[in-house]
Amino acid sequence: MTELVSIYPTLAELTNTPLHDTLDGQSFASLFESPGADGPIEYAFSQYDHCHNAAMAPYDNNNCTHDAIHYMGYSVRSIDWRYTEWHSFNVTRNCVDWTASPFAVELYDHRGDDGTDFNAFGNENVAGDSQYSNIIAQLHAVAAKQFPCQS
Repeated sequence: MTELVSIYPTLAELTNTPLHDTLDGQSFASLFESPGADGPIEYAFSQYDHCHNAAMAPYDNNNCTHDAIHYMGYSVRSIDWRYTEWHSFNVTRNCVDWTASPFAVELYDHRGDDGTDFNAFGNENVAGDSQYSNIIAQLHAVAAKQFPCQS
């Protein structure tokens, strides 16, 4: 599973084009050379900033500056689930505190999603249902590992 943010690094690797150090996404060029050689790709990741600035009314993320980022959403997409945690964002450290409770959690059940109906599986947030607490704990750990806070 991949996301659009990984297309540029993939094309750059396939064409031997140098990349920026701060580029998001990961190349999946190896999948073209030997599909499945690295094992299955378990997760795709996304990160979303949410700015808040009193001068930005109505909300306009296009004019967001780094200092105005108050919240950050981190998503993990597996074959069966899409999980997102929203945290307060520390602009000085450029990260979140994964030990702090998120202010919002989203979990969407994609079991049975064959990709033919884009809107069919992302409508009901089941994060509040206790039967999914193990899934939430697992995907929280995956997100925290993918987006560590460096001191």
